[in-house]
Amino acid sequence: MTSVQSFTVPLSHTLFEDLPADEQARVQDSFRLERREQGERFGDDVEASSLVLVESGRVRVFLSGPDERELTLALLDAGEAFGAAPIDGARPRRIEALEPSTVLSCTEDDLARLVEVAPSFGMRVLTLLLESARQVGDELARLAFCAVPARLAAKLLELMERYGRVTHSGIRIDVRFTHMQLSAMIGTSRETLTKALGELRASGAIDVRDRLIWVLDADALEAASAIS
Repeated sequence: MTSVQSFTVPLSHTLFEDLPADEQARVQDSFRLERREQGERFGDDVEASSLVLVESGRVRVFLSGPDERELTLALLDAGEAFGAAPIDGARPRRIEALEPSTVLSCTEDDLARLVEVAPSFGMRVLTLLLESARQVGDELARLAFCAVPARLAAKLLELMERYGRVTHSGIRIDVRFTHMQLSAMIGTSRETLTKALGELRASGAIDVRDRLIWVLDADALEAASAIS
């Protein structure tokens, strides 16, 4: 069941480690907690949320286009965070729980106040915002300059690094993603994603078994990801 409530920030989250005691007290009332079930989409007001932290589970932050296609901006596991300043005229960022998840968020106004009254925390947030902006910039550059198979190859290499398990028959990406989710990660349609997967399978770079992706030749996948 979905729930949203006020929350005392769990100091176990990496963004809050070793903060001065006075700053811990100042940040703890500025976040709200949302518990979401797998498949739930939420955050219609995320354009006003400059900071999203995952306490448990796995989520993706995404944009929906006017043609109902989606673009994933970030894939976040427990302990990870995403920060982005609102952009005037931009479509709202939303969140999808890829498994049962607990998410903490902070509004733009609260974040601006915290940067003033909790400078150590503010520096961490600034670093996070810059890293998130770089990540989104990289995604948009690949979207602009790479064909779909190259974008897919690059994304599979990233997923291999995050979730790969070495086995005697290849590197298994130990998280199941639907074709819809994969297509949103690289900004394409399901049909085009399916075709690109087929090309990578035919090349011997990957295989798909039991709805899991196996990397059979990481070097071939790396070559396929290159910007031509």
